[in-house]
Amino acid sequence: MLMLSVGRTLFVNGAPDRGVRACASCHGAGGEGAKVFPRLAGQHADYVLAQLKEFGTALRPHALVMRNEVQALTADEMRALAEYVQSR
Repeated sequence: MLMLSVGRTLFVNGAPDRGVRACASCHGAGGEGAKVFPRLAGQHADYVLAQLKEFGTALRPHALVMRNEVQALTADEMRALAEYVQSR
């Protein structure tokens, strides 16, 4: 349950002290997606975690917005976010 709480906090509030915006600000309050931002709600946690990790690599060169968002997240925070969006 702690992981879901951490994930929810990051999703809703981000981590402004580290320059991480709230996921909800682009992906919608419920993770439903908005305009060019994909739906996150209900995605499998392992898939989301893999994507979060890839954003920081050359495998996703056009994902500059997300690269900036994930660079300040720890591995545990990425896992927490992935588990939270799966639970939505």
